[in-house]
Amino acid sequence: MISQKIIPPFYERLALVLIGLISLSYLVILGKEILDPLLFGFLFAVLLLPISNFLERKWRFPRSM
Repeated sequence: MISQKIIPPFYERLALVLIGLISLSYLVILGKEILDPLLFGFLFAVLLLPISNFLERKWRFPRSM
């Protein structure tokens, strides 16, 4: 048997994408108190990584310090 993919109509796909985006944005708004510190921590980690690598390579500081 040959299986055929059933592609839903455009308006159905558009509705599902919009519902998903609205749900995701609502969850982001609800989780803002948790997401803000996580995002700032990620930003600081990315910004401090080159300094950490420099200290490890040039001055032989261990990463745990």
